[in-house]
Amino acid sequence: MNALIVTAHPEIKSFNFALRNIASRILESEGIDVQVSDLYQMPFPPVAGAADFKSYAYETPLQLMKAQVANKLYGGYSSDIQEEQVKLNWADLITFQFPIWWGTYPAILKGWMERVLTYGFAYGSNKELQPKSAILTVTTGGVRDNKEEHAYKERIDRMARDVFGFMGWEIHTPFIVHGPTYLSEEERILILNKYENYMRNCIKICGISDPV
Repeated sequence: MNALIVTAHPEIKSFNFALRNIASRILESEGIDVQVSDLYQMPFPPVAGAADFKSYAYETPLQLMKAQVANKLYGGYSSDIQEEQVKLNWADLITFQFPIWWGTYPAILKGWMERVLTYGFAYGSNKELQPKSAILTVTTGGVRDNKEEHAYKERIDRMARDVFGFMGWEIHTPFIVHGPTYLSEEERILILNKYENYMRNCIKICGISDPV
């Protein structure tokens, strides 16, 4: 079976990437083929527009959804979009690894969604993409109390429903790490160990592991 890890963090030495590396290792240890899309490192252009199509007529006012429906009239999608859509078709499980910035997805990940999860491909009555299993692994800048922690959980759940629930995907309970910058090395190790168990449990729930 197949898994895609989509990472949206500019620093490969970050705690986000430590989590991403564990996800990759655990998935592979369960006999699952893994591909990654590290959006900042690729880098992935996040701005949707006429350049999403190979031969869009720039003098024609752009209506993005209509252009997506008729993308073959414009030579199909640009190569960067096509490559990500191929990965999505290939994968059974998609893991999204990102920090919360200004209360939502990082702009590069939001741009990936806008450009790759196109009408007719990811959603719509005749969509091509079959429903997937989605894992959100998220870091925040920290919380002051249980109330704020609960508010983050509700916000992230809503973010997942708004995108992945809309497309009919299975959404796993998100794995959230608050304020990794302020954690001791011992606390980080405990969280990374907890994440290993979380990933193994998600794989078990998905039923996508293969004998090694």
